[in-house]
Amino acid sequence: MDVDNYVIAVKLRSGKLSQPDGLIMPNPNDVLSFSVYGPDNTLGFGSNGSRGANLSLPSLVIYKIMNYYAGIASSRIDTAQFTSLAASTDVELGFALPDSAQGGFQNYDKILASLTSADLLKLVFNNDNQYTLEKAGPATSGKTLANDEILEDSFKYSINYNDTISDVVVEYDLSEIDEAGFVTGLQYTRSRGSNDVVRNLHLKTSEKTFKVPLFYSGHAGSLRSRLSSILGERQSKITVQTKNRFFDTTVGDTITLSLDQLPGFDFVEGTERTRKFKVLGFSKNLEQITLELEDQKGIEDNPGGF
Repeated sequence: MDVDNYVIAVKLRSGKLSQPDGLIMPNPNDVLSFSVYGPDNTLGFGSNGSRGANLSLPSLVIYKIMNYYAGIASSRIDTAQFTSLAASTDVELGFALPDSAQGGFQNYDKILASLTSADLLKLVFNNDNQYTLEKAGPATSGKTLANDEILEDSFKYSINYNDTISDVVVEYDLSEIDEAGFVTGLQYTRSRGSNDVVRNLHLKTSEKTFKVPLFYSGHAGSLRSRLSSILGERQSKITVQTKNRFFDTTVGDTITLSLDQLPGFDFVEGTERTRKFKVLGFSKNLEQITLELEDQKGIEDNPGGF
């Protein structure tokens, strides 16, 4: 029997893995390679991923780690948002803990940072002080902030072209063995792409590599494309202080600025300019709220990729 074409389908629930019936190993040097998938989704909401047919959708994996392993009560997690994100993505995670035979267990913060990076997620608090997830994407609808609600001398902005990246590399599908079954050390598959705007307009060449817990090339390529859109454009940030009408604002919300002087527009007296911004961060006291906003030009110019 040709071992290379023999498929073993077995779920490792208990006991030891024995040689399947009908499989003859003609040579003691033959090697069997296994693709090991994680457990089924038993959370009570959401579904299995379509490729791995297991618990692999990012928000659901993150939920289980936070709730089941880290011991965070379900009442402290925004289950509705985690469920919604699982229903709107086809991205699936592939990882192991530890990540290698010689590796150790990481802290939860590092594990969660790695998992969120695979689908451009942020783990933040909502207004009910629950853990929730925000996903990178185009600005939606939200409150409008005009001149009469901005506190005096609080409007500050910066535009930065220095951090633009021309070449993005996504490393995924971590393995310790080669196709012949020999242990070779940690190896990744690489997905690489270039941004011609940075190379030809800004005349800059730079590279940034991201290691992510993905196993499918299509998902890695999509992530690389989104990162290239984000990092290939200048970063425009605004800090502004405003009144308590915005106290319920949280990270990921959309704020539309409506001002007669707005970065990126020519000034015309009596004409208000508008632009949507995403909330990056905030701080509050009893009298005011300070908002840090970003216009995320790379995303807004390429909404179809998100």
